[in-house]
Amino acid sequence: MVSFFGTDDALLALLIAVRVAGALLTPIADCDEVFNYWEPVHFVLYGSGLQTWEYAPKFALRSYVYVLLHAAPAWALSAAATLAGAPAQAKLVAFYGVRTILALICAACELRFARAVRAAWGARGGRVVLALLLGSSGMYHAAPAMLPSTFVMLCTMLSAASWMRGNFAAAVASGLVGVIFGWPYVGLMFVPLFLEAVATRGVLHSIALGLPPLFVLLAIEVGVNTVAYGRPTVPTLNALAYNVFGGEERSSTLYGVESWTYYFRNALLQFNVAFALAVALPAMAVLALVLRKMQTQTQTSEVSEVSEVAYPASLARRAMLVSPFFIWIGFFTLQPHKEERFLAPAYPHLCLAAAAATLRLADFVAALLRRRSAARPLVAALVVAIAALSASRAYGVHTNYAAPMQLYRELHGALQRGHSGAVVCVGREWYRYPSKFFLPNGARLQFIDGGFTGQLPQPFLEPNGGNVPRGSEKEMNGAYFDWLTTWASTSAPREGFSDLNKGNPSRFAPLSVCDFVVEIGIEGGALGDRPDATKWTLAKSYPFLDASRSPTLARAFYVPGYSAKRNVFTQMQLFERI
Repeated sequence: MVSFFGTDDALLALLIAVRVAGALLTPIADCDEVFNYWEPVHFVLYGSGLQTWEYAPKFALRSYVYVLLHAAPAWALSAAATLAGAPAQAKLVAFYGVRTILALICAACELRFARAVRAAWGARGGRVVLALLLGSSGMYHAAPAMLPSTFVMLCTMLSAASWMRGNFAAAVASGLVGVIFGWPYVGLMFVPLFLEAVATRGVLHSIALGLPPLFVLLAIEVGVNTVAYGRPTVPTLNALAYNVFGGEERSSTLYGVESWTYYFRNALLQFNVAFALAVALPAMAVLALVLRKMQTQTQTSEVSEVSEVAYPASLARRAMLVSPFFIWIGFFTLQPHKEERFLAPAYPHLCLAAAAATLRLADFVAALLRRRSAARPLVAALVVAIAALSASRAYGVHTNYAAPMQLYRELHGALQRGHSGAVVCVGREWYRYPSKFFLPNGARLQFIDGGFTGQLPQPFLEPNGGNVPRGSEKEMNGAYFDWLTTWASTSAPREGFSDLNKGNPSRFAPLSVCDFVVEIGIEGGALGDRPDATKWTLAKSYPFLDASRSPTLARAFYVPGYSAKRNVFTQMQLFERI
């Protein structure tokens, strides 16, 4: 293995192992990942899946470029599993394989980012950043997610790495990929990059750096989505128009609002002490000035060497490099609609700010004690504490919320053994469904009324009007990639969608059509008080956290001996018709 920072091969191997473990073990935390990304990918590959209103041609808020970027490896993995003699497992292989690929790509970006930090902050800076990236539960959960927030997180790392090395062309290109193919709002994080490019290269040269990649990326974006939606359109602009100019009736606030403390609370859960250090970085800069004054007064060359070697970049440039974190969290704190995943693009810069604060604090302590050796144990203690708290968080999330993935894997096996054309119904916990990759071809998902009043997705129009029968040999053998019929389906006008998040009763099916039902917390062995409840039997159940009856500390982190006693669990249940 190629040496990383001289003696850190073990850190590199650990990073890869942790990222792969995350891909295989972390639950899907956001139903948006399932219904806006995994389901369209499944549709492109297999001709069936659920469509959200954002993919209706009338609105066209989601880019099919992003879908195709993930459909390609999913198709290859599905085909490989089929050729290897395991067609029944092809979908699960594709699902977990894509998550693993995403996690490994994230690890590669993290390494590139850390190497660039080494050039700007010295070996200590690069090593601490990598340790914080590795040891944070935020990165652990974000890395394998098929979400634009994770995609642009990778782009911000690549852009920042190129920026730190002075390669402005690559930095701008990486940023534009994130803005156009991922999430337009991430452009805010590249404002400091543009300002430095203007300051060092001039306005015209800086603009010229971005024009060639901009034209190429826009051509791809417009071309693919024009075919997919049947009309010239740019989903990035449509999303901006909806969220910024939609007014009170049409905006993201339809999906909930949170207080200004939301991101601070969530970042503390995901990064604990690291987030506190990152936020405290401005204070650490003041401490650095104090440190410099102390060095001047004491003339201690040993302590002076700490500052000079560890921080080769200028103070102003280091401030520019960490500023995207403060810009991002400041902007999104002001937005009324908040979701945890929205903070993910700033995770690497959060770790960078935390690393800078950690080193500044350690150097301050070393200068105060007049012992350079005092810095190292303090840095190590902080990193270990952050990693331990993050491991507690990650294990707690897995223990508390693993039930949906476990249950649907069990259901996948049961359907393969003799129920390939079954109808699987979901009620109150519809948003825990992990995508049709967990249902064999031929099986269908239906919603039954569980009290949800918002807008649910509906099935994509099947290619050829559904002329490929469910469970046919052609479909069972894997993805068929019939582009013409696929795009004919995605571009067809759809009824029953709105941009006002209003429920539609037509989405619900009667219980009589269901062969299996997934529910949560139903007492006894029947299906609660639903009609014909006695015709059902409990086939499988897994423990699932009842957050409303569990203490905050016990459910937020896994505390040995405490969480098991204080947390209250209900059951995620699979019912089968008798």
